Amino acid sequence: MTGGIIGFDAYEGLFTKAQRTAGKGRTPGSVVSVRKSGDSKEFVAVQLASGNWSNGCLVRIDSAGVLGVATTVGATASAGGVGALGQRLGLLVFSTVSAIQTMAGTAFGYAQVFGQAGAQVVSATVAGMALGIGGSAGILSGQVAQASATGAVAGIQAVASASTQAFSTVFLNYPEFVGGV
Repeated sequence: MTGGIIGFDAYEGLFTKAQRTAGKGRTPGSVVSVRKSGDSKEFVAVQLASGNWSNGCLVRIDSAGVLGVATTVGATASAGGVGALGQRLGLLVFSTVSAIQTMAGTAFGYAQVFGQAGAQVVSATVAGMALGIGGSAGILSGQVAQASATGAVAGIQAVASASTQAFSTVFLNYPEFVGGV
């Protein structure tokens, strides 16, 4: 997707530290807004650790743009969860479909924080339903399906209905962890 910023494509894939040093991408923590055909989206440039990363997974983003997967319901911040109220969240993006990318070392990419996006959703949802942290790391579920309020998130809604685990369309409005609020 390009528009507004020449050469910007949040969906081009994750890239290595060497590619980042050579000038690819933006500085982690940088915000990029894109408007194309009346559709507005906002992305944060992020730095990731090595590992397997899923397109559309829910991630937590710190102030420097370093991220980790938003883990299962009830996980504490020290265990990699989103136990801190107000923790900024986003959806990792690097493809237009469900995909997994394996990175051997430090990697870079983009997390979307505003606009319509694709997300990994685990349970039955209906259009307009508020979504939060599901029972699996990085996966969303309907807020009513959660066993505990510790997975509550503000700012993510289902755009379409889904009956099983799927890559579904959601709307992001600067999501953050709200706990039992």
